[in-house]
Order: sequence, then structure tokens, then C-alpha cells
Amino acid sequence: MTHHGILYDEHVVLGANFTLDEGGAEHVASYPQQSSDAANSKDLADHECFIADMSGVFYRVISGVDAQAYISMLSATDHAGIGDTRLSCVLSGDGSVISYPFIAHSGDNEYVILDTSFRAQTLGMWMDFVQHIKQDTYEPFAHVRIATYDEKLVPIALYGSAADQLLLDYIGHDNAVFENGSVCAISLDGHITCLCLHPSQSWYLLFVPARYARLMWRSFLSFAYVEPQPYQHACTRLCLSLPEELNVNSNDKLTLSYRVLNNYNLVRSDVSYIGARELQTTKG
Repeated sequence: MTHHGILYDEHVVLGANFTLDEGGAEHVASYPQQSSDAANSKDLADHECFIADMSGVFYRVISGVDAQAYISMLSATDHAGIGDTRLSCVLSGDGSVISYPFIAHSGDNEYVILDTSFRAQTLGMWMDFVQHIKQDTYEPFAHVRIATYDEKLVPIALYGSAADQLLLDYIGHDNAVFENGSVCAISLDGHITCLCLHPSQSWYLLFVPARYARLMWRSFLSFAYVEPQPYQHACTRLCLSLPEELNVNSNDKLTLSYRVLNNYNLVRSDVSYIGARELQTTKG
């Protein structure tokens, strides 16, 4: 059975072509080319700003009293500060790389994990495994909640050189979200509250309340320099912002040395995370 997202009708109006994923969900594959008038406008010549419906992107909200302990076990990277979004490294027990998700510390005992790479499905299975680890009969993460809110929130990506300018039409210029590597709640037009991740320069992910999603989609597109793009275009843009040496979109088993991962601040000095002891053997 085909599953249509909340913004499906908006994509139909734009003349989108669709593709089905393995779960039966429909995603935009492409939009028709823009008219020559739009393509030649001064706004488009001076600015680049894209929006994408990210429904179906891999994200998880981690919460509960043991959320920090879970993240510390799952990720090799330090995630100490609330309001921080950073690239992370998740390792398997043998020290090989599971994936490089972005992890946002969005509040007390709350984190958001975002993965736009080809490794996202593997990460999801690994997260489930780690959540149910047992020490004898004790389950250290039994009270950790891992959830998505697909019926309540619609993730929309804003990206490109003019993404900051677009957001400035909705929020104040002094908002903390403009700091690269941030996460915070923002209020669009003073009344639509969204969680916003800013994982990479000029790339934002807004979790828009479902009842406002169509309104905001149309509002963003009312600017001449804003162009809709398929989900995969936004994923690729974010992955291309990451160091090539990390091989983010490789599907092969990936083992990197401690030195390489440390060069990108992806590993912390302690050995409390999964894969740490094996990784330490590559230091020499």
C-alpha cells in the first residue's frame, strides 16, 4: 500500500514525479524544470536556496533519564553541550564504522539523531541492538525512549547560500540557530514553533508542526529565489559537506584509524563507548 506524506498534494501541484521506497512510501524523484522567466530572474542569479520535504529521512528522538548514558555508549563523539549539533561517529564492537550521524543535544535528557547517508538503515538496527543490551539480567537502557513523530511533525530542509536570508524573513537575526552546529526551538513569524537543526553551513532542518506544514511550504516557495528539490538532493548536499576521507556514503565495511577519526574530533579520550578498545589498537 502506498503511503502519502502530509505534503503530497503540494508536490502534485508542482508537477512532481514520484518514486517508491522499500516501505511503500512515496518520495519526490524530480520536479519539472523551472520556467525561463524564473530561471532568469535577478533573485535566482544572486541567490541559491532550496527546500526539500524530508519526510522519511532517518531521524530519532532519544529521551529519558538514561538518554545521556545511551548516547555516550552509542557514539564515540563528545556531546556534552545542550544546544549543540555535531557530526558523530558510531562504531561496532570491532571498531569499524556503523555510520556518521549528526547528533543534536536538544534538551535535558533529549537528543535528536539525523542520518542522511546510505548507512542510515544499518544505524537504525544498531541503535535498537544497543538499546536492548543486557548485563546479566540488567538492562541499562530500559528506560530510554527512541521515537519519531511523523504524524505530528514534518521535517523540511532549507539549504543553499541564501538559506540564512530566507530564515531571516521569519525570525530575528540574533537567533542562536544561525550559529553553525546548533539546535534550538525557533518561532516562525512569532507563532509557529519548530525545532531547528543547523548541522552544516547553510543547511537547516526544521521540524514543522503538521498542521502548519503546507502553509510554511507555500510560504517558503513564495520567494522567487527558493526552489523545491527532491529529498535525495538535500541528503546529498549535506553528505557532500563532510570530509571525503570519511567515506560517508560507502556501503562497504569501513575501518578507519584512531588518528583519522581524531583529526575530525569524532572520538573522545575515554574508552566507555562501543568499539573504543579496538579503535585504541590503531593508535600506533
